[in-house]
Amino acid sequence: MNVLSKITAFVMACAGVFTSQLAQSQTYYSNKGLSGYIVYGYNSAPLGYGAGMSFYTAVWPLSESSSKSLQVGLASSWIVPDNIGVTTALAPPGSYARENMPAFSPTWLYAFQTLEGGVGYWDWNRFPNGQPKFSMNATSQCYDYQIASPGWSFFQDTEVLADNRLGVAQLSNRILIPPDAMPFAGNPNGEFLGYAYMALPFTDAVSANLAAGEPPTGDQSWTCFLSSSNFKGPIAFYIPETWSKIGKVYDYPFVHGRGLDAKDGVVASGAMEVQTTSRFESVDSQGVKYCKIPKLQFPVDELSRTLLVQDL
Repeated sequence: MNVLSKITAFVMACAGVFTSQLAQSQTYYSNKGLSGYIVYGYNSAPLGYGAGMSFYTAVWPLSESSSKSLQVGLASSWIVPDNIGVTTALAPPGSYARENMPAFSPTWLYAFQTLEGGVGYWDWNRFPNGQPKFSMNATSQCYDYQIASPGWSFFQDTEVLADNRLGVAQLSNRILIPPDAMPFAGNPNGEFLGYAYMALPFTDAVSANLAAGEPPTGDQSWTCFLSSSNFKGPIAFYIPETWSKIGKVYDYPFVHGRGLDAKDGVVASGAMEVQTTSRFESVDSQGVKYCKIPKLQFPVDELSRTLLVQDL
């Protein structure tokens, strides 16, 4: 059964829930079904120990099919540069976060730069297969764009990134990073994938050349590691210039030296992010609204527990 026929079958199944009073009503589709976070706690690292993080995250099929508008990240986390205590806006005027994300004002600390990604579902994947996939991701410039592979964005775009927006360098010669995220073999049902970001000194720091408009660049190459049954090791890293160039792009010297090329990383939070699920909605002749979302499923162990993440 192809994706279109699955969606059609799902619509028909939803229609069967409603009574005959709906004969003259309409059924609407929306991507505003369910959203929110399942948050997990952790012990903050001491000052001076912000060189990375690692954990094991569970992998399983959240939905019985790759339903439309399913954008859900399984348990993962976000790393931001340690600018805690800064009171001036980190997001330059004109950047996406500054203009469109007022909830992060006045400093935009958690929307300035992030390392994120992980295991999940993304609505605009070109090749959904009903299973979650793994993807690196970073926002180096206040969410102006995202970088998930050596040539492509996270999942929104079908075109390659422009040359001045590239940032990932492939490391492994055993596993290649595809533009549409990495699939898993078989049918995972709660098994764990090891996942880490570590700041490694692959390149030397570069001093600023303000006369030429070049910002300073630190020596931290944030490197993604995976640990699975058939692969263990680093796969790729973000080149330091990915983080430092925002000051040059926006002519905003305040952020020089404040990016992930130079600053310790702070684990901003940990969560399973339910961004969007689909919703079918109908109103009967009496004005009663009926809604339905796809069935979401979680694996349980012999103690009836769902283990999302461990060993952070």
